[in-house]
Amino acid sequence: MKEIVLNAKVIPNAKQFCIMEDPLTHEIKIKTKNPAQKDKANQEIVQELKKKYKTNVTILTGHKSNRKKIKIG
Repeated sequence: MKEIVLNAKVIPNAKQFCIMEDPLTHEIKIKTKNPAQKDKANQEIVQELKKKYKTNVTILTGHKSNRKKIKIG
């Protein structure tokens, strides 16, 4: 699989994990069940994306921000 770098806005404390595109801004949004505390939301993002795409996932930037650059592949 080719590497993809994804710019995403993360929304913590959602009812369920989901990935969506804002139809107006075409921005990728990732909703996480976990709060943005003690790296829990970041861990959930990596775990769920690894499960979905069956490849390595790394958060490149935005470890302490809701705007993240995520490498898939």
